[in-house]
Amino acid sequence: MMAPAAIGGRYLLEKQIGYGGMGVVWAARDTVLQRRVALKLLKTAGGAGSHARTRFEQEARTIAKMNDPRVVQVYDYGLDGDSPFIVMELLEGEDLEERLTRVGKLPVFVLLPLISDLAKALEAAHAEDIVHRDLKPANLFLARSAGGPETLKVLDFGVAALGESDAQKGTRTRRTLVGTPELMSPEQARGALDVDKRTDLWSFAVIVYRALTGRLPFVGATRSEVLVSICIDTPPPPSTLAPNLPTALDSIFEKALAKKASDRYSSATELATAVTSALTSAARSIKILAVDDEPHVRELLSQHFARRARQVRNGQSPSDLTFECLWAESADQALTQLRDNPEIDVTLTDIRMPGMDGLTFVSEARGLRPDMPIIVVSAFGDMTNLRSAMNRGAFDFLVKPWSFADLDATIEKALQYAESAKKGSARDRQNALYKLFVTSAVSDRMSDPNALDTSHQLFPDATVVLFRACGIAEQVFECDPRRASRALSAIHEIMVLEICSRGGTVERLAGSTVTALFSQPHHAREAVSAAFAIRAQLAGWSDPAATAERDQSSIEYNMCAAVATGPVVRACVGSRSLGKLDMALFGKAISDAQNLLHSAASGEILFAGSPDEEVAALFEVLPFSSKRAPLTGPADPAPTFAPENSDLVITSREAETLPPGEGPHSESKTCPP
Repeated sequence: MMAPAAIGGRYLLEKQIGYGGMGVVWAARDTVLQRRVALKLLKTAGGAGSHARTRFEQEARTIAKMNDPRVVQVYDYGLDGDSPFIVMELLEGEDLEERLTRVGKLPVFVLLPLISDLAKALEAAHAEDIVHRDLKPANLFLARSAGGPETLKVLDFGVAALGESDAQKGTRTRRTLVGTPELMSPEQARGALDVDKRTDLWSFAVIVYRALTGRLPFVGATRSEVLVSICIDTPPPPSTLAPNLPTALDSIFEKALAKKASDRYSSATELATAVTSALTSAARSIKILAVDDEPHVRELLSQHFARRARQVRNGQSPSDLTFECLWAESADQALTQLRDNPEIDVTLTDIRMPGMDGLTFVSEARGLRPDMPIIVVSAFGDMTNLRSAMNRGAFDFLVKPWSFADLDATIEKALQYAESAKKGSARDRQNALYKLFVTSAVSDRMSDPNALDTSHQLFPDATVVLFRACGIAEQVFECDPRRASRALSAIHEIMVLEICSRGGTVERLAGSTVTALFSQPHHAREAVSAAFAIRAQLAGWSDPAATAERDQSSIEYNMCAAVATGPVVRACVGSRSLGKLDMALFGKAISDAQNLLHSAASGEILFAGSPDEEVAALFEVLPFSSKRAPLTGPADPAPTFAPENSDLVITSREAETLPPGEGPHSESKTCPP
């Protein structure tokens, strides 16, 4: 049997160990220097085109240009017949993709040195004007050396950009996407030509985000969905995915994953320093209050917590948390400890104790610290007592003798619960405030982070009304601004209540303008009725015979409105990269109403196009060409006109006082306020 031919006359292939962007990687033996190496062969050997061969050669030159121990070293480059090959150092270990697939996420003490190694490798590359463009966990190798620590090595520079000139950039097609979709920066996803080192810093941040949280920041069912997500989505803050992570990381990743490259960190060192500082400064001991009158329990817990702290320091624990324990031999002592130490994170309490029993203590402690989790411990599996403890507010329970693994897991679960409860309470307060400033179209979707992406609602036949409070905007400098804003709020109060009582929804409040959507049965009738009811209410406010306070005011209490029917779409639109989003209406009806509102004078209600039979039966309709001078007096509201080639709607005496949801063909329907 003939011996296999040596690649390049000296390298004997042993086994395939992987593949890169362009080549297949083999473990091989250098027969000249008698050492094992990694040999990368171009995938399409003899059929390789000149462009592929040029890129393959460029990879060898790119790696050789960097003399950094954190970048895989190149020993040789050559041709075996028509097949180019690269000879590199052979590494033992696994890549970061394999590690993360196996363990999900990395403890901080394991991740910190890898962050430092990757930052130094990127600084070395960027100093040579090299942009990797395909940083991903599969290209980061965790190399093991005999007796030494694990080190990170950057692999696969097959798509690296080597300081391209403008002319070279021009030879590439703008829409050519280079890299791995999930790790691409927005500029890569758009196929931009001006990709620089900041695209590597984006990928660096994505890798660290995944290693800390166990998931990628941008996901999608298809490649195109991933690219869209990268360009428009804001990823979940890391602390919301892993409760033990400090909230300081959230703003760091917000900057590191900014859509505009100029808003990101300027160097790998700057990014690594920010992440490392947040992770290390957040490290602290968790304070636990143990309430038990048995001395051996105190001794066992002290030994366990000390052993755990040693394991964390030596990198032998999967968690970074250490525990500091405070002690109380009775419930009364424990309550004193809780009052004196507000930083206590978790309480462990026995049920049977001298004086106050554990169940009563749970109730008292819950009153002092409602957000602090309490774990009840008992030597007896008395389910009645344990159920009673849970009903009084205990988080969980353990039965003696417990395993320390179960104890640690229960404490960490309690900490996650406490952190989530705190964040949830803060979010509830924020949401209550937000709801004062946004319409129901937005606030109804705030509880679901995915709702904005799936809330494209189509209303094939609906009515849009644009209301404008007249006079206030024009008079704001002629009267007290505070008085003007209060008057505007009062007018909006009337508009909003009337709109909702007739089944409409308030889509937007913008200065003196209110946008309302009516999509229920008889929507045109209810929309026009709402407009006349609002005008009638405001007419009473402008009555000269009203109160002296109103009579002295220079503010006009009046409105005008534009009504249009047709198809309407409600969707979330805007720029996520700039943090400017809105739930907006668009379609022919909204466009017609917007155009029509410019033609409306004070007191006028204009209708675009021809109203349906139901509206025509209830309201007097006149063409724009018949426009008349406004009638005077509170009992005769101004007539209502539409522009030329449209119709005019004015109310009869009966229709003007039509209650919500009543009239011919009506169904009694009202929208809850």
